[in-house]
Amino acid sequence: MKIIPEASLETIKTELRRMLNDGIRCSEVRDAAISARQEGDEIASIFNWAKSNFEYVADPHGRELLTSPRKLLEQYQATSKMHEDCESAALLISSLLGSIGHETKISILDCNLDGEYDHAIAQVFSPEINDWIFLDLTSERPIGWRTEYSKIVDITL
Repeated sequence: MKIIPEASLETIKTELRRMLNDGIRCSEVRDAAISARQEGDEIASIFNWAKSNFEYVADPHGRELLTSPRKLLEQYQATSKMHEDCESAALLISSLLGSIGHETKISILDCNLDGEYDHAIAQVFSPEINDWIFLDLTSERPIGWRTEYSKIVDITL
């Protein structure tokens, strides 16, 4: 993710919120979540499916692109892989889990610890542990791992 200046943060938040709402309501997203889930740990099975079919690709220099979960799933149908950046990854996993009833949110973080927002991840609320679980499809780390950050802004419906 490119660095988001404070001035455009509200614009990014508004667009991510709109796209998250659309993704959660999308029947194709819900169908994909139902297909990916397995008995036992529903959150982990959907996260693992999305992570194994997602590949991080940076935005073009100087541009912020946001791809809807529906478009990512169309890409998956055509190529058996989804290629995008961290915001679109967060939208995807938040929409998949949200479409089947989980409470999710997208978080924008300052991971470079320089005061500027530079990464986006998803979070899902787990009633079993009564806490939020970090979901980063762009990291090699397991479900629940989170990078160090100095600032966070949450985007919820």
